[in-house]
Amino acid sequence: MQSIFSSCAISFFVHATEDPDRIFDGLTSVLRIDRSELSLEELEGYFGNHILSAKGLLVGKRANEIAVRIFVSMDDNSKKKFKTEIEKSIDEHDSLFLRIDRQGLRDSTLVLSDDEPIHIKLKPKNRSDRGTMLDTYRELAS
Repeated sequence: MQSIFSSCAISFFVHATEDPDRIFDGLTSVLRIDRSELSLEELEGYFGNHILSAKGLLVGKRANEIAVRIFVSMDDNSKKKFKTEIEKSIDEHDSLFLRIDRQGLRDSTLVLSDDEPIHIKLKPKNRSDRGTMLDTYRELAS
């Protein structure tokens, strides 16, 4: 695959009731993202509960590796949904936004979801007209 993306930003929260190791193990096995590539911050929720905030920025070749892993690991229904609703996932700068279900990480299959997701932002290396960008992104999910 040619180098399409210049960066991949990832962020998510782990609540006190969740096992952070399970989520990080899933990220490592499915997306090949190591815990050391993320910055972690302990937060406190409204009711005093502990929340772990995880964020990372992967650039260059690493961003493209992650993008490929996302689309290779995505289930067929999510790919179909992505292709039909792609315009909802792109901003005015043609960056691609994906929300991946954290629970699916343990099954080695990625599912698009809005319920407490892992947020992914893929920034394109080069921009062209909107139609070409949409076609390029749809092709990734094929």
